[in-house]
Amino acid sequence: IAVVLTDLGADGAALAQAVKAYGGTVVVQNPDTARFPGMPQAVPPTAVDVVADLDAIGPLLVDLLSGRAAAGEPDGPDLPALLERIHGQ
Repeated sequence: IAVVLTDLGADGAALAQAVKAYGGTVVVQNPDTARFPGMPQAVPPTAVDVVADLDAIGPLLVDLLSGRAAAGEPDGPDLPALLERIHGQ
């Protein structure tokens, strides 16, 4: 799992793409709520599994690591529903 957070650079984008290429999950902080959106915006959309606000990333990681969520897997839980639950909507 790669998590790309707020920053000015773009070096995390290459690492996130590598994680995705090896079948990993890429979580990107929502650029609209990031203090410095350069890094989250640098990750190509094709490499991003989830875009989430900072306070939702921790619970999402817990769900991913515990097996309650599987981003990008067709047999996994409904990711939009999971994100809706995490955001409390």
